[in-house]
Amino acid sequence: MSDNENNALILEKVLLMLYNIDVKLNDMFKSTTTSFSKSSTLFKGILKPLQMHWVNAAKITSVYGTATINMSSIKEGLRVITEKLQFHDVIEQRLKHIRHINTDIIKELIAIKKAGDKNRATDAYVKLIAEINAAQLFAIANEYKSYCEKIDVSLNSIMKYLSDLNDFTEILGGNHNSDTLLLIKLNADLAERINLFISSFRGDYSYRDALQKSITEVGNFLSSISSLIKTSEKTPAFHSKLKQLESLYTTQKEREIFNSLVNSGSRQHVKSESNSGIDLF
Repeated sequence: MSDNENNALILEKVLLMLYNIDVKLNDMFKSTTTSFSKSSTLFKGILKPLQMHWVNAAKITSVYGTATINMSSIKEGLRVITEKLQFHDVIEQRLKHIRHINTDIIKELIAIKKAGDKNRATDAYVKLIAEINAAQLFAIANEYKSYCEKIDVSLNSIMKYLSDLNDFTEILGGNHNSDTLLLIKLNADLAERINLFISSFRGDYSYRDALQKSITEVGNFLSSISSLIKTSEKTPAFHSKLKQLESLYTTQKEREIFNSLVNSGSRQHVKSESNSGIDLF
């Protein structure tokens, strides 16, 4: 097989993997949007009733001297959940960046294929994208796993709060007046809302496992692409593309990963190596 034929075969393999990545990223983005929106909506539905509960509970406990509810624990738990749920938006943003970059490179490779060009700048650029986006995805997977674990811990404290809330409601049952009846009603509504959120979030375990699996699969595709491309040439056009790529990563974590890989002397495409390898284009 001639070098041109081999290069054409590698190009077809890379394009096929990029198409597969695009499909998986699209499915991933759709599922994250649905799951994240549901969790956020249910969580927001807790906050206003909870504020009303705290005001009325403080009023009742001051009258009856009951102190069976540890409000500080649920406040801390909800603070953690509020903070960690914001990561959902960050994930969507970062996945959107990766898919945008992936789509752009597919278009560029199709144009090169049609024109029959041999663009050495694109060799290194495709390799760079594969390496960086693989690192971006694995970082997302690790961070998401960590945040979900922290939310689960906070949910345990909220479940303890629900148990205390039930005990408190039973105590109030023997002290019927307009204030206690209102608080009993608010307690029941609040408990229902919290349980809905807990059931929804913990019911998404299968989704989170699927997300981790999809990220691993896409990351493996990207690693394979990087391994297929053999090049050491960095032209002025490559540096121009590098600058454009940098502007597409807008979050702090994305920039950290980008800078770490680009500035690392260990990256294969910036090493001084022989030209005996096969170039993609």
